[in-house]
Amino acid sequence: MERDLEQLHSALNYLKVLRSNVGQVFETVSNGLGANHGEEGKENKFMIELQELLTTVNNNLRDIESSVSNLTTPTGPFNLGNTSYLSQETTQERQSLYSQLVNSYRWTDKVNVSG
Repeated sequence: MERDLEQLHSALNYLKVLRSNVGQVFETVSNGLGANHGEEGKENKFMIELQELLTTVNNNLRDIESSVSNLTTPTGPFNLGNTSYLSQETTQERQSLYSQLVNSYRWTDKVNVSG
């Protein structure tokens, strides 16, 4: 159990790094060619920078895939516990939580069945 939690924590950390690096890719693309690329061959410098960032994202994705593949598949369906009380909420924003939770549960259950 302790090992599974460590692997899950590791996978989530890899995911956080991946999201950060993908953000850098989009930031670089949105900034486009700039003064920091110089005057000569700035298109090539931009493409090289973008290629390095995409290589980093690819490596991050590989790290996540290897980390997730080491996780053990949970046995049986997940227990929703007392979450059924969320459907009885009178506040509008909490009512939507229950349907989102049930949809998430169904998706996770499908993943477990097909995996």
